[in-house]
Order: sequence, then C-alpha cells, then structure tokens
Amino acid sequence: MPHWYRQRVEMLWSTLNLYQDTGLTMQDKRILFRARECLPDLLKDFNDNCVLVHGSFTLRSMLKDARSDQLLAMVGPGMMLWAPREYELFRLSDGGQAEQLLWRYLRRAPVAESFLWRRWLYLLWDEVDNLVNTGRFDRARFDLAAKSILPWLA
Repeated sequence: MPHWYRQRVEMLWSTLNLYQDTGLTMQDKRILFRARECLPDLLKDFNDNCVLVHGSFTLRSMLKDARSDQLLAMVGPGMMLWAPREYELFRLSDGGQAEQLLWRYLRRAPVAESFLWRRWLYLLWDEVDNLVNTGRFDRARFDLAAKSILPWLA
C-alpha cells in the first residue's frame, strides 16, 4: 500500500478533527472514517510508480494550441508532489469534456482497473483538503464521491 496517500489521509483526518464546526454531518464523518479504515483494501493492488504531478490538473489548467490541439503548457499549479499519475487524473471526473478527456487518455495509457473506485476516494479526500485548507467545500462533489465509493466500503 502506498504510504504517501495513507500519510495524506491521516494528516487531513487529524486536521479536520481540530475544528468544531466544519459543516460536515455525522454521516459524512462516518463515510470518511470508513474510507480511512478501508485504505489497505482500496489500495492493495496499487503498483504505479510516482511522478511529479501538477496538483491542480483540470481542463482550465491546460493551455493548448487551437489549430494543432497540441498541449503548450500547464498553468496554475496546485500543491506539486510526487504521486502516481492516476492521482492526477481523478479531477477529470467532473463530467462533460473533462471526463471525455479522461477516458481518451485511459484508452492510450491505461492505469489499474481499481482506479475506477480509487478516483472516488481521491475526490472524497480532496474535498476535505479544500475544506481544511481554504474553508471552501463543494457539497455536490463530496456527495457524488461518497455515494460512488460506498459499494467498496462495505
């Protein structure tokens, strides 16, 4: 199991518990607790090497040439870190063109099948990261991730 992600989740969980009023419900905290406890199972077949990731990989962070469709630059980086490339991809699950790009990429450069459920784990904890670091919380994204990962937390 990758230790880098376990450490990240533990740090976010500890920080979250320092705050009294986060806006999270008891059900939200149960799902986070269960996701935290299920990390070994969710990450058990993980075998991807770590690379330097952008930290805020979205369609808005890509600068492309309109004529050639060639990627020119990545802008507005988030917290850059060493992580597997699948960790960078989870932000492309927002639907529309972003999700089309995700599936097109995965056809050319596949990742482990377990990414299909790990992306919801990443999204769930990414919303916690946003909450503890910026005070912003996207309820719809959190609820989508919580609902989508539930079958793997049973």
